[in-house]
Amino acid sequence: MAYEPPQMNTQRLGRLPTPHLPRPRLVQAVLRTLDDHQCVVLSAPAGFGKSVLLAECQRAADYSAIHCLSANDWPTLTTQTLFDNADLTASVLFLIEDVPTSGDGSIAPTLEALIEGLPSTWRVIITSRGQPDLPLERWSAAGQLTLYSADDLGFTADENYSLLALLLERPLTVEEADYVARHFEGWPIGLTLSARAYRNRPPADFKRLLIEKGSLTPRSRLI
Repeated sequence: MAYEPPQMNTQRLGRLPTPHLPRPRLVQAVLRTLDDHQCVVLSAPAGFGKSVLLAECQRAADYSAIHCLSANDWPTLTTQTLFDNADLTASVLFLIEDVPTSGDGSIAPTLEALIEGLPSTWRVIITSRGQPDLPLERWSAAGQLTLYSADDLGFTADENYSLLALLLERPLTVEEADYVARHFEGWPIGLTLSARAYRNRPPADFKRLLIEKGSLTPRSRLI
């Protein structure tokens, strides 16, 4: 029987958005990283698709057990509940969403103890909107952790084009694609919100939106 830690949410993460642009390149990169590193941290501001990427990894990963944790789970968890009666030889993946950034140490001790004591066959993927209150530099130097930042999670030029074409329900002109690449800097939620707002409007309106915004990108305003 697969290992089932007590008092833990093992349901799937949130549904994938509709329409959804799969990112197999990034999903496979994260999962391949776990072959050699026990922990992956996805650190980026809101709107970079961390939760969607986590859900995609959950569906693509091949582990004996996959467990999803959020901030609401931590008050009931201790290292004892995580490790007692556990099959330390099973391949287990923990998906831990929205870990607080530095300054909020409410879950840091338990999470740090989990990662410090990981059996060799256990893996962890963490998402956070900033720098989690964890010894990331030490873990990275020890070869235990890999960090994916906003630059790693942002859409490529091809993904920009594909997502907008999907949302606008029409191909983009070369000029539009160029504006989009320079304006949104691969920020998925910026692309999505703008495309939905201009979905049924003439292409000239979408082009005008991008020109009026100039060089100040949504991502720049967010950060």
